[in-house]
Amino acid sequence: MKKIIKSVAAALFSIASLVNFISCNEDSYNPLVYQGSLIQRRSEPGVYLHTDGYYYLASTYEYGSFSSILLRRVKDINEFRTTSTETAVISSTTSGAPTSKCYFNASIKFIEGDWYLFFTASSSSSQTGYSNADLEYQRPYVAKCESENPMNSDSWKVLGEIGAVTGSVYSDSNNIIQSRCEGPSVFEKDGKWYMLWSQRVKDGSSFDKDSDSSTLTLDFNGTQKTYADTAHSAVTSYGTSNGNKESESYWDCIFIGETSPEDFTKAVKASIISVPQYDWECGIYSAHSDTTWGNSNFAPEPLIHDGNLFVVFSAGDFDESFSMGILKCSDLSSILSINSWKKSEDPVFKSSPENSTFGPGSCSFTTDSGYDVMFYSARTYRYLNPAISSGGLSTTEVSFDDRNRATFAKCFTWKDNGYPDFGIAGER
Repeated sequence: MKKIIKSVAAALFSIASLVNFISCNEDSYNPLVYQGSLIQRRSEPGVYLHTDGYYYLASTYEYGSFSSILLRRVKDINEFRTTSTETAVISSTTSGAPTSKCYFNASIKFIEGDWYLFFTASSSSSQTGYSNADLEYQRPYVAKCESENPMNSDSWKVLGEIGAVTGSVYSDSNNIIQSRCEGPSVFEKDGKWYMLWSQRVKDGSSFDKDSDSSTLTLDFNGTQKTYADTAHSAVTSYGTSNGNKESESYWDCIFIGETSPEDFTKAVKASIISVPQYDWECGIYSAHSDTTWGNSNFAPEPLIHDGNLFVVFSAGDFDESFSMGILKCSDLSSILSINSWKKSEDPVFKSSPENSTFGPGSCSFTTDSGYDVMFYSARTYRYLNPAISSGGLSTTEVSFDDRNRATFAKCFTWKDNGYPDFGIAGER
């Protein structure tokens, strides 16, 4: 009888795993341990547990190249560290792909019988790596697999660049994605599909409703709200000197819009749900002299639990100050309104010197044996490029020139207030 009950429970869990970003209801202590990093030199992991029992992991190959999106599959999460089964499913040779060799931040989903990859790529043919000079050319794309086996690289086709409009009817002429954009991901809630992405909003753009060069004023259904440019300020919000003061005012904000499996290249009713506003979101705590990254919200990822809708995002600079925050939707009848979202005032996941885990971010979620699991990328050392800097540890390298991040996984639990408790980065 116990074996029968256990088999039924396992079957029910498999059904619940069909929608991969919806978590299980496990609130007890997680016994699963994923010792150390799972995959070296692979970052921005997008994970999906399919009904065939395989975990599919889309990631970026860094360490000198962003030339492809790589896909692995295993039946046990710990096998990711040993498997040699890996396929480059998106590259410049993929049908419909942009000619650039810069592809990153992939999210893999199985939706209504088809495999999709949502990812970021540069539309500039000159960008062969992650170059700050070409940031403005980064755009969101979606690809679809024409085979039941997503590991078949020849079956992937890029459907196109993703566009969005603020109105309810899409038109290319009104596409608002005309600046740096990255980290697209989709989710379904109450029968509707939504798309999330991060997009750069510059001072003086069509979104900015004021003439002040150091503030961003947004209009939300007739109500205006102004955000100060913390990264551009000479002092932090705590009154201390800002050694990483930016020379240009901009905000990498989190956007949301309605979309549909009928055409994932389009999003309508696009709106902003998060603007960088706290010091930890604005690169102020960066320990090196790279001032490229200012007010930044990146890589939004949905997380649904017990009917609650969260968006977990990454923020700050790409060194040890990189961390993760969380948004919670308080009004599910108005998901597209920023007034329905509450942001954490402090990071919910950050560097852990005691565990030699630095700059965690770019996460995705799955389950393992009934427990909730977060995949994320991080470094195992504090500063940048220790292998190539003449003096050993460096504080002067451009942050994204250090591409030696790794993929990690860890179980997490839930707090009494309904929020996830991610624990400590690198926790054993």
